[in-house]
Amino acid sequence: MTKEQILEFFDNGANYTWTLYFFTINKHAKNPYRAYKVKMKDVNMVTNYANNLLRCVKEFQLDKINNIQEYNGANPNLTCDTLSVNNDLIKDNWNNLVRQISEPSTTELKNKIKGYVVVGQPKNDDVASFSLFKIANPIFNVNNKKSQVYKKNNEELDPFSDDLYRLYLTADFFVIGEDLYTLNYKFEEIFDMEKTLQKLKVDSVNEILSLNCFKGDEFKEYITSYSHPRTFITLNKERMDRMKDEAERKKIAEILKITINEACEFENLTNEQSLLLIKYLCYKVLKDGESGNLFEVSQAVKLEI
Repeated sequence: MTKEQILEFFDNGANYTWTLYFFTINKHAKNPYRAYKVKMKDVNMVTNYANNLLRCVKEFQLDKINNIQEYNGANPNLTCDTLSVNNDLIKDNWNNLVRQISEPSTTELKNKIKGYVVVGQPKNDDVASFSLFKIANPIFNVNNKKSQVYKKNNEELDPFSDDLYRLYLTADFFVIGEDLYTLNYKFEEIFDMEKTLQKLKVDSVNEILSLNCFKGDEFKEYITSYSHPRTFITLNKERMDRMKDEAERKKIAEILKITINEACEFENLTNEQSLLLIKYLCYKVLKDGESGNLFEVSQAVKLEI
């Protein structure tokens, strides 16, 4: 969706019935998530909070966004990235979290609360679901090493020891329909993406090495020990297909100034050349058609003109 389409959801909170859930994470459990539905004394309190949250996120976070990009894990100026909840990077854990929210625990969470989500249930079938997530423990203790808090009770001061709950007026990411929009990278920890990114790297490395177009072990050793798995999020099928064609492979070698032998194999690759080839296959190196110069980019977006 465009920024304008997203803003329409933030302007139409009245289309939803809002519910608040706290959740915690235990990565060693079969389902790492546990959720608890939060009850408030006044039934309108959650709705009022949701409306204030929508207003503040729009005004102080979304209005500052210039564009929305597909998540590639390498956006240095992150304002808003998006990826589908059906993406293999988060699909399993997203489904686990949704399952726990739909069947929440009946007892309060005893473990440290990892965050909370305000879930919008559409009042009409033609409206997409809408949820906003904040990654922060809402419980805080007002007493600390520097101060002690008291409450007045019958003209006397009593120590105050009850838990207080702080709900922020910012969001870390939100989900509309089947698309997640993130305003920072906190969602990566929530969905345990370190594990899935490592698996993505292993699968991508195996796929690249299966091309069997590398002479010697230099490239294999380099790509196997490469420590930035996010790079492989954008492994490009079109460029992988080009590598399978010997004529195209020669063109790639010429563009990247890499030696290719008579058997059409890349050989004597330095670490710098190996890195350049990885970035080329992951669509992070582009050649300017007018100047012939190569440019490294964090993300390439094809313009529909």
